Amino acid sequence: MDTFLITLFVFGLIGVALYYYYTKQKALLESGQMVKREADFYKNEEIFTMKPISFEEMTNAIQNADFSAMRVSANVNSEKKYIVFTGSSFHAVLQEKESTEENAVYGFSLHDWHGRNGAAPIMDINILMTAVEKAILGLDPETKVTSAPINYKSKTSLF
Repeated sequence: MDTFLITLFVFGLIGVALYYYYTKQKALLESGQMVKREADFYKNEEIFTMKPISFEEMTNAIQNADFSAMRVSANVNSEKKYIVFTGSSFHAVLQEKESTEENAVYGFSLHDWHGRNGAAPIMDINILMTAVEKAILGLDPETKVTSAPINYKSKTSLF
């Protein structure tokens, strides 16, 4: 009898946690702070090709973006032309890849994360990516977005 009650209690806690997660996800989707994506979206680099935009314009757009749904800081390196986003459990980078008279190309990618059991904090990354996308589309609504897989190396320690 005690085992049954403990099992029931554990399943109840899991149910409450899942309910909380899905209601939070639904609210973020409905408010536009997050968009529905493939499950492994964070393993790809998002590549934004747009009209010529200076790095300063991009920096201003990012600094004015709405990151209220999560705690994230954006550190700008103007010399190397990249912005590092630091969340509580991840680092992501938006970097200028090319700048010509015809267009500008920026890449957004996740560099590392420290989630539970090695899992990426998908909801937080999705919120950040959505805010970055909105900032870029605010600069140029005609931006073309493509993605390319990233080859990650993981550290494993057996001992």
